[in-house]
Amino acid sequence: TASFMLIAARGRRLVRVPAGMSPGQTVTFPSTSGGQMFTTVIPVGVEAGQTFVVEVPQQEPPPTPPPDVPMGLPVSPMRSRSLR
Repeated sequence: TASFMLIAARGRRLVRVPAGMSPGQTVTFPSTSGGQMFTTVIPVGVEAGQTFVVEVPQQEPPPTPPPDVPMGLPVSPMRSRSLR
């Protein structure tokens, strides 16, 4: 697994190429939260120990729960009226 650092721009990671790996090989690195793994191909010209920038998809925040719906006022039973 490659080491990584968050860099200034959102959605970008700085990935360090692990020892023994070379351009064209696939490297795996974790998201900043550690909950998801990403893979990328080591670009030409980047050797073991060097770093390169990777664009990663932004994680979508969990959906917002719907707002609480307040209960209405108590309803009194309807009285039937006869129309005259």
